[in-house]
Amino acid sequence: MNHTTNLATHIENALRQVLQHDANTRARETGFVQRQRKLTGSTFARMMVFGAASNPCPTDTDWTQAAAVAGTPLTPQGIDQRFTPEATHLLYALRHRRVACVVTICTPEVMPLLQRFAGVFIKDSTVITLPRALASVWQGLGDSRSASAAVSCARAFSNGAAALSTCCCDT
Repeated sequence: MNHTTNLATHIENALRQVLQHDANTRARETGFVQRQRKLTGSTFARMMVFGAASNPCPTDTDWTQAAAVAGTPLTPQGIDQRFTPEATHLLYALRHRRVACVVTICTPEVMPLLQRFAGVFIKDSTVITLPRALASVWQGLGDSRSASAAVSCARAFSNGAAALSTCCCDT
């Protein structure tokens, strides 16, 4: 198995852990799921990921298609009813859980290159548009009628591991 396959498998396993097991656990902890129901924390988290991946500003159609892909067909009204403060807390908890994962990316061939430097850092940021129903919790870029989150992460690479050094989420 080559390095690319190892990395892809590692990332896939980490995402599966967060989007399945952790999502269901955090859904109960945050109050998003209070009893067994058709929409689990896992299916909601996957719906949000698939919906935002297909369109940065998802429409009702994008959300319903993403819910179906996640395994739980829902109407636009059913989805709107799930955009609650508890849903926000669930997604926030999952984001923290995901960025806490450490991904090993270095091969023996790359290590000598990294060791030439005092540090190798990668920084990235993005703004994620959220459903309008979340505007009271995640106010978007100065507009009280929209919802978005600015996410910024910096990773310091040392000994082949990507360790989270900073991650902030501005509302």
